Amino acid sequence: MSLVDVLAAVEQAAGVGSHAVIGAVARNAWAPPRATTDLDFTIAARPDTLVAIESALGTLGYRPVRRQQTEPGDTLPDIVILRSEDAEPRQVDLLMAKTPFEGEVIARAERIDVGPVATPVATPEDLVVYKLLADRPRDREDIRAILRTQSRTARSFDWAHVERWVSFWQISDRLARLRADPSVQAEPR
Repeated sequence: MSLVDVLAAVEQAAGVGSHAVIGAVARNAWAPPRATTDLDFTIAARPDTLVAIESALGTLGYRPVRRQQTEPGDTLPDIVILRSEDAEPRQVDLLMAKTPFEGEVIARAERIDVGPVATPVATPEDLVVYKLLADRPRDREDIRAILRTQSRTARSFDWAHVERWVSFWQISDRLARLRADPSVQAEPR
């Protein structure tokens, strides 16, 4: 199985407009690719849709290895992690959208052709917010790569959108730290 097979299976099971690719695979759509062995989705799914997605991935050899369900009202997503020893990517993470931010990520996702599959991918701005939330060294490097690449393109970058969501998540200090980092080249417009 391949990335394209997984994307097609999720698209068919989830339906158009109900999910977006996030994480490193989405990052690779907006910056020079880096290696990754997992594929992350944010999904606005009813329980029956989640069952359909898991079933579709099961036919590709993926098996659930972890389920994390948060308390009602918690802003952290419920997560289902599936793995396969015989496929690439090796792991698929399904994050259930529970906040207005995740709803916007899905609504704003841009459809990008990955082989024969037009895949909804989180925008660079939304990825920056996700990466600031995680705030690991790899995430900070991913942000730098996204910003460097976006500064070289004609695509405008919506800083107001990023600022609104980092304020919502109360992580404006992380954005300020990023902007003060001398290794970050000129910011996108």
